[in-house]
Amino acid sequence: PVQKVVRVAGVKVALQSPQQRSGQRVLFLSLDDRTGTTQATFFERSLGDNAWTVLHAWLLVVEGRVSRRGDMGATVSGTRAWDLSRLWRAWQEGWLPDALAERGTPAPHQRTTTRPAGLRAAEFGRGSA
Repeated sequence: PVQKVVRVAGVKVALQSPQQRSGQRVLFLSLDDRTGTTQATFFERSLGDNAWTVLHAWLLVVEGRVSRRGDMGATVSGTRAWDLSRLWRAWQEGWLPDALAERGTPAPHQRTTTRPAGLRAAEFGRGSA
C-alpha cells in the first residue's frame, strides 16, 4: 500500500537514540500537541540534513511517511524536519516558501531557538495554555 506523506508539528517531549546492532544511527522522538502524542523515527539515511534540527529544536515540524507498527499504532518515518520557531519567523517576514525549501540546517547565525513573538511561554514549553 502507498504510505501517505504527512507533516506533523509539536513540542519535542522525548528523544532516544538507542544503540543499533547494525551500527546505524536511529532517532526516535515524541511530539506532543493539544491532541496527543505523535511518534516519529529518523533513520540514518534521512538524518544527515535534519540531525541538528531534530537534536536541538524544541518545536518541530516533521515530514515523513505514516507507517503502522502492529499494536504500537502509527509512526512517522521522518524525511525532513524544521524548527517551528524558524518557520514562524519566516511566515511573519514573508519567506516561508524559502524556509520550507531548505535542505539541511541553516547557518548557526540564522538558527532560531528563542520563543516566537506572541506565543506565551506555556504554549512554547511543555505545558499547555
